[in-house]
Amino acid sequence: MSRELLGIVRGSTQPLAVGLLGPFGSGKSSVVGLLADELRGDKNWAILHLSAER
Repeated sequence: MSRELLGIVRGSTQPLAVGLLGPFGSGKSSVVGLLADELRGDKNWAILHLSAER
C-alpha cells in the first residue's frame, strides 16, 4: 500500500492532503512511516502527523 500511495503523492501536481482511516492496529502508522522514509530528504514534501486521539 505504501508504494501505491508514494506513486500518488509523487505524481500529484497540486497540493495534496492524505488521510488514512482504519481501526486501531490496522497498520496506518506503519504506512505513514514507510511513506515518510521514502520522502525524507525531498524538500518538495512536508509530512504532518495529526492524531485523532489527542
